[in-house]
Amino acid sequence: MWRGQAPWLVALMLVAGVAGAETPTAEPPAAASAVPVPGSLKHYSDAELQLLQDLDARRVALERREQVLVVREALLDLAEERVTTQVKALEVLQGEIKQLLGNLSEKEEAELDALARIYENMKPQEAASLLNGLDARIVYDLFRRMKQKNTAKVLEKMDKAKARTVSEMLAEKSPLPPLAGAPAVTP
Repeated sequence: MWRGQAPWLVALMLVAGVAGAETPTAEPPAAASAVPVPGSLKHYSDAELQLLQDLDARRVALERREQVLVVREALLDLAEERVTTQVKALEVLQGEIKQLLGNLSEKEEAELDALARIYENMKPQEAASLLNGLDARIVYDLFRRMKQKNTAKVLEKMDKAKARTVSEMLAEKSPLPPLAGAPAVTP
């Protein structure tokens, strides 16, 4: 008799003392528009019954929304977990890269030291002709590793413009050559 009724409506009917309300069946709900109205509930107006049905429909909609929100929250938790895992993996990679760069830097330093020793052992004229063709930053790095006595001899034989640039870098202890057309910055 009470098939398709919302549980709250059945409870209302039980409170109202409607006959047959004590045994609701668990059959699938009927369409919302086909809600039977028992004879003893006739004291409710059609507007009140419509309001009760609208409220039930809103309750169902809110329950569905709640379920959607629960699913979204679970998906967000999973996404947050994945992002956290990826961040941790990236942090591990960053540590490995820093270590590799440190190793590379140590290797470069060792290679520059060895190259500086080679240039120190060369005749100043030969070293100067080779260093004239190198970038000023490389020459600067090499000269920093060479003995001053040898550096002076090589600088003396180098191209004047290159020798001036490298000398300024050595004086400023700055590895960067001045920009073309930029005014010189004095500390």
